[in-house]
Amino acid sequence: MPDAGVIAVVCIFGLPMLIGLVSVLTRHQRQMAEILHKSQGQDQALVDEIRALREEVRQLRDRTDAVLFSPGANPQAYDEQRLQTDR
Repeated sequence: MPDAGVIAVVCIFGLPMLIGLVSVLTRHQRQMAEILHKSQGQDQALVDEIRALREEVRQLRDRTDAVLFSPGANPQAYDEQRLQTDR
């Protein structure tokens, strides 16, 4: 059986240290939950922006295909015109 002195030391020093450790871990867990909750809103905004950009790219591809593959289209002239406008 443990000595009364050991029990007293554990009660005086061990319990407060354990309570402090639990407090630190709980605060850390709360802070991490807040960070994750905040980042979810930002992630959704990024997802929406990526979807909008993909839609723009799809529309640009459709327009380019319509110009390049239309009857009487001259892809080489299209490329030359595009190079002049890009400068």
